[in-house]
Amino acid sequence: MEINDFTAYQHRRWPDFWTGEDRLKAQAALDRARHGDRSTFEGQMATFNGTLKWWEVQVAPIMDQQGVAGELVAVSTDITARKQAEQALNALNAELERQVQDRVRQLNTTAQAHQAFMAFTEAVGIQTDVAVLAKEAVKILQHHFPNASIGYYSREHEVWTALAWSDDLSSEAVQVITAGVSSDHPVIAEVLAAREAVFDYTYLKAVVRSPASYQAVGSVPVTLGGEVCGLLSVGFRTTPVWSEQDQQLLRAVTRGLNLALERSAYLQRLETQNAELAAQARALESVARLSAELALLTDRRTLIRRALELVLSVLPEGEGAFYERAGPVWRVAVQSGDGFHAFGESVGHAPSLGHLSDQREPLFQHAWHPFLKRIPEQVASVGACATLPLLLNGEVSGLFIVSLSQKHDWSTAERTMLITTVRSLELVIEGAIGAAHLTRERQLLALTTAELESFVYSASHDLRTPVRHVMSFAELARRALITTPNEKASHYIEVMQQAASEMSGMIDAMLLLSRVGRHTVVLRAVDLEQVVTQIRWHLMAAVPHLSIDWQVAALPTVISDLSLLQQAMTQLLDNAVKFSSTQAAPHIQVWAEENDTGWTVFVRDNGVGFDPTYQHKLFGVFQRLHREKHFGGAGVGLATVRRIVIKLGGEVFADSQVNQGATFGFTLPVHS
Repeated sequence: MEINDFTAYQHRRWPDFWTGEDRLKAQAALDRARHGDRSTFEGQMATFNGTLKWWEVQVAPIMDQQGVAGELVAVSTDITARKQAEQALNALNAELERQVQDRVRQLNTTAQAHQAFMAFTEAVGIQTDVAVLAKEAVKILQHHFPNASIGYYSREHEVWTALAWSDDLSSEAVQVITAGVSSDHPVIAEVLAAREAVFDYTYLKAVVRSPASYQAVGSVPVTLGGEVCGLLSVGFRTTPVWSEQDQQLLRAVTRGLNLALERSAYLQRLETQNAELAAQARALESVARLSAELALLTDRRTLIRRALELVLSVLPEGEGAFYERAGPVWRVAVQSGDGFHAFGESVGHAPSLGHLSDQREPLFQHAWHPFLKRIPEQVASVGACATLPLLLNGEVSGLFIVSLSQKHDWSTAERTMLITTVRSLELVIEGAIGAAHLTRERQLLALTTAELESFVYSASHDLRTPVRHVMSFAELARRALITTPNEKASHYIEVMQQAASEMSGMIDAMLLLSRVGRHTVVLRAVDLEQVVTQIRWHLMAAVPHLSIDWQVAALPTVISDLSLLQQAMTQLLDNAVKFSSTQAAPHIQVWAEENDTGWTVFVRDNGVGFDPTYQHKLFGVFQRLHREKHFGGAGVGLATVRRIVIKLGGEVFADSQVNQGATFGFTLPVHS
């Protein structure tokens, strides 16, 4: 620190020790001090040995007793070290600021590249136009490779045309690549041969016809269905090698283009399929309409003619015909249009029809190729042709032929419609044949059933007289033996009477069964509970010694035939009483359950039951699952129940185990 006491002379000389702006600062500080003010400034001034240093100077006045500034005093402090530190710090700050600005520029570039990549990624998800997506791809690569030439080429046959390119290419180069480059160019040929990405030092001048050469070129193919259909290429003028990171980026961008190309192809296929589906839907609607119409027709040729008319209404202009074999020749049986008259009698000698008949498979020709050596002029002009054999009972019954006036590629929908139409014809015709056959069989069965029932009724009725005679004379013989006893003769007569009695019961059962078949059903409201109550009274009167526990639930009123329903319930309840009579405490339940189709009636007992293995014999005539000596009967009761229930439109069923009781029942449908 230095302290200077200035004289008036020194006041004038001191500013001269400073230079430049510092001299002005020193003079200003002296002026303020003369006016009584203190002041401070910083500046550079050389020492006595000539060293330039930084000084902080404070200048102040020395006041006399009257308060007037007289002498001045200056205090100088060496601040060179501080100033050097400040200068170094400022230089460091400036360098940091420069680095920050460079980093910001890099980040901005990266952000722009990122935005471009995000835009490209979004476009990959929704864009189907490869040209639009290729431009986005070029933008990405331009951000990443600012000094490179970039282009995307699309293949059309053997010419490769640029769809997108970087801004650095000249107008002449753009004109060349948009006009097309041939497949024999070295870069393209190398990629086509490798069918994968190629990163090398190929000279790209021939592609863009530019005076600049490319030291490193990378090309990645875009494939569709295994074929190379696009190419993304990047060329560097100065970069000597491809880094792994750069290769991965180019591959990733190309994969995006590949996805877009595949999506575009998929959408085109989808549009084609939708068009075919729409056509198929129209064809199937026609088939459905045809099926509905065919169901109302019975004549075979009318059916075929209607089918021909309908398929021709949804196809391009054409005609149709149906050929049938007439002995050794084929003849037109049904036709729509006049073109098939051209065959005339010569059709009988057409080997093509015989060949198609032997193949038994549909034949679709987009352009008709006749088999005949000599073809009439009218027939030779036929365009597309579809021939389908019509099979009945596994044999070719005829040929369904549709010919169009022009060449035509048969679509899947059209093929399906024609095949379905012929199959529908087969089903309807076979159904009509089957229905006619079934009607004849039913008529024959009804006639046979009526004759059998008439025979059973007549035979049963006629058997009554001889059986009655046997029983009457046996009774007379038994009475004669009272006066002249003969134990052996009495036994024989008793056996004869028992057999005659059983035969009489069988005849009665057969007559009852016959009457059921001959009975005309008369539907009316029947109180089932009242029917069961009346049957119980009659049964209990016949077995007064049995104490049966009856549990009869509330039974409904049903629409049925009263007489038939009484007979069926009588047989089932009598059966339950008979087979539970051997139990110490006979127990019988009767109830009914309603369902969607009608009512189901149940009868359950706790009797001896039966072996379910032989359940199929239960409802047969003269079938027994127990010995006659234990439980009597003619073996016709359950058969009668089955015939009654079938006549009423229901079904019978039974369920049991030996010595665990049995459940019998039947269903009654709802009658409107």
